[in-house]
Amino acid sequence: EIAPNKSYKKMFLDKKGQQRKMLSRDGALAVGVPGLVQGILAVHSKYGSLPLDIVMKPAIDLANDGFVIYPALGVALKAKKDVLGKYKSSKKIFFDKSGQPLKAGELLVQKDLANTLKIIAKKGASGFYRGMVAKNIVKTIQKYNGLMSMKDLRGYKMKMRMPLFGNFNGYDIVSMPPPSSG
Repeated sequence: EIAPNKSYKKMFLDKKGQQRKMLSRDGALAVGVPGLVQGILAVHSKYGSLPLDIVMKPAIDLANDGFVIYPALGVALKAKKDVLGKYKSSKKIFFDKSGQPLKAGELLVQKDLANTLKIIAKKGASGFYRGMVAKNIVKTIQKYNGLMSMKDLRGYKMKMRMPLFGNFNGYDIVSMPPPSSG
């Protein structure tokens, strides 16, 4: 991800110059221009042997049909209750009908994510960085005073970097290097 074009040096400071940490962590101002979609599609294009719609089908099915929340996710949803509860869209996904965060053992269904993944499977990167998905992302971010624009999404350019290699408990680990956030 990268910062939106309208980002500025002191955007996470108050009027006295004091850091407002939560602004850089939660909410629309904290949102960077996503690069994951372009990155995954580039890797698929270079190394994949199956069609994109087949590769993406398990993720689409999981989002559409749901999966049982595992204990660590249940704890994370409870910890982020205040942030997730601020927004109608996240409340719809991560909270039950009584207004409480979903718990371990309950089903997490993400129909909007499934629809977005279907569009990406059909249209590739342009299905995410242009069109309705991009418009909805920008509309929502700007509604909550974020800085991302359509120009940011259309202009996103992925950078290929040499991955980091390591070993942990007998497993080979390959990961993105800094400054990546994943």
